[in-house]
Amino acid sequence: MKKTLAFLLLFFVAALLFTVQAQSTKAIRKKVLTTADSGRRSALVIGNAAYASKPLRNSVNDARAMSRTLRELGFSVELLEDASQKEMKKAIDRFGLQLRDGGTGLFYFSGHGIQVSGRNYLIPVKYTITSEDDVEYESVDAGRVLAKMKSARNGMNIVILDACRNNPFPSSFRSASQGLATINAPSGTFISYATAPGSVASDGSGNIGLYTGELIRHMKSPGLKLEEVFKKVRTDVQKKSSDKQVPWDASSLTGDFYFVPPTVAPDSAPEVTGTAALTDSASKSKVSVAPRKFRADEEMWELVKESNDPEDFKYFLEEFPKSPLSSVARLKLRKLKKGQKKLAAKQKPASSSQSAIISQSKPKNSVESSLPQKNISIKEGFEKCEGRDFCLRKVANTNSMTLFSLNRMAKVYGWKGAEPQLAKAPTGTVTDSSTGLMWQKGTDGVQRNWDDAKIYCRNLNHGGFSDWKLPNGKELRQVQRKKQIFVAYKIYGKWDSSFWSSQTASYLNAFLVNFGTGKSISYEKRSKLYVRCVREGKAQDSQKITKKKNQSTSKDYLRASIRQTYDKAVKHNSIFGFRNFIKEYKHEPKAKYYLSLVKKRLKKLEGASDTTTTSSSEASSGYTKRQALLDFLEAKASNTEFALKNFLRKHSQTPDSGSYRLQARRLLQLAKKKLKKLQGVNESTTTSSSEASSGYTKRQALLDFWEAKASNTKIALRNFLRKHAKTTDSESYRVRARKLIKNF
Repeated sequence: MKKTLAFLLLFFVAALLFTVQAQSTKAIRKKVLTTADSGRRSALVIGNAAYASKPLRNSVNDARAMSRTLRELGFSVELLEDASQKEMKKAIDRFGLQLRDGGTGLFYFSGHGIQVSGRNYLIPVKYTITSEDDVEYESVDAGRVLAKMKSARNGMNIVILDACRNNPFPSSFRSASQGLATINAPSGTFISYATAPGSVASDGSGNIGLYTGELIRHMKSPGLKLEEVFKKVRTDVQKKSSDKQVPWDASSLTGDFYFVPPTVAPDSAPEVTGTAALTDSASKSKVSVAPRKFRADEEMWELVKESNDPEDFKYFLEEFPKSPLSSVARLKLRKLKKGQKKLAAKQKPASSSQSAIISQSKPKNSVESSLPQKNISIKEGFEKCEGRDFCLRKVANTNSMTLFSLNRMAKVYGWKGAEPQLAKAPTGTVTDSSTGLMWQKGTDGVQRNWDDAKIYCRNLNHGGFSDWKLPNGKELRQVQRKKQIFVAYKIYGKWDSSFWSSQTASYLNAFLVNFGTGKSISYEKRSKLYVRCVREGKAQDSQKITKKKNQSTSKDYLRASIRQTYDKAVKHNSIFGFRNFIKEYKHEPKAKYYLSLVKKRLKKLEGASDTTTTSSSEASSGYTKRQALLDFLEAKASNTEFALKNFLRKHSQTPDSGSYRLQARRLLQLAKKKLKKLQGVNESTTTSSSEASSGYTKRQALLDFWEAKASNTKIALRNFLRKHAKTTDSESYRVRARKLIKNF
């Protein structure tokens, strides 16, 4: 029994020792994994300095210096200078996609940053901010960066905000808070501020900011952990600024990170640090690991290693002959050449006559000839595409890479067409690259009605061109999204100017486009708005004014425009509109069908009567149903026999106006009846000679008195007294008229 207990006791002790040893070994391995720095390093660096209000001197210099340092430390860096809101958001989205591949992510921003309602916003170069409510829509929330990092789950992220400068909009804000607010760091994130929350950082007196200069200096020091680097930066910045600027940081890291790893001796186990490589326990000599620097050959190899094109590997060997990967590239090149030789041996070469026939059968300007083939290198394929998206996508798919990677590769190595430069537009004009339309860069500041706007653009001679026109609604809405290319005509600091379009909504209204909201609204043509003219063609055209205004040249009208004009004529349904359509398109072959339809409708309106002369039809054809309605309402409001007769005479042949003429005749009959009642005289009454001589009644005298009183003139009152001097029962009105004359 005692032996059994002793045996069990020894067994439990051995198991306990084995468990402790395994946990210690696991802890060491976990530390190696959590502190390992051998993964991919990605960085996004943004520097904004060219602000319209309170520009900064060193922000772009800080960003450039930081990007150079990060590349030396092995980071793959994307640098943005003086970026807009759209560019910043797109770059942050791309940065978030890169972090999904794992590794370490670093975000650096230098420029203006403000806090509003406890949230931090990074200000782009181009903005329209007049109050705190505009900040959310015109700037970039710093929380967007942290959200992308959190969703990527890459393990470790660093955020550096050198954005605690002065608020550039204090006078227009309700609460002009200085500095940035604190941010709760997600797990595995280190956030550093150039100064303490609520304080303001210095822009520096030299070519680089104080905080960024000290940070770059300590980042290059080998063997310093991330926290130690920023502690040294805080100490030096605080000392050099006389305690005016104190950098701040917040961390939720669980492992160690080194910008430059330390030298490691394997004999010093069990402590394992940084990117130290685990060596064989039998080796006794000390091994030092050099700091990992940016390797352009590694990035290039990642792009070409899956390629089946020998030219890509030749290009790699030409660019990086001394790379450690050159031997692998030569081996890959040798295998590809052998494969090509075997394939060529199997295929019989075509005769010269057959090749000539094949070459002649292919058109020179075909789409297939413009596409890159598989037997050319990535560089040649990119340059042959000349910036066409569908062509670039084919090159990227052929070489098993993304379009973004292809464009970045072309930009890094300076291939032709990587950054095409647009030709300068003539003075006072700007070209929309997406549509190829040339616009007036700035308006003349004069408001015009719709008819004057069309005449203004038609007679405009600007930038060496005379073929300007009033843009339609679609063209204005397209360019409104890129309104920053114009010289802004702003009201109260906002884009709320409205511009005429060439599209009509009705006989009296036309469409405008508001550059503040981008909406198209129907508006009265007689109202006055701003005008911005447009012309078709590119800014690179050097063709000057060679055509005369009255030159009679045939125009190539599209079926869509003919259909649109036909629909407008049918909508108005007037003889005048149909005749204009026939006059405009009578020599156009594509409009034969619509011309036949218009002629049939025109005959119906004219009644197809031979007795109607052309002069009378022309006189009556200039009015529409809409005009008849307006004239009828005006005549009805006046309620006079003269106005109603004029309406009936004016619109006797206006189409679709019969109902208005019928109502006018009824009103005219009622007016005549009322006039007879007012002028009615009792024929049986002949007692008074004065009454027989005047011929007016008391009712008529009352109406004339009211009219004379309303006119409030001596002449009207005297005419009333003269007219009704002998009218019976009108003495009270005459007395009141004399009193009014005395009051004058």
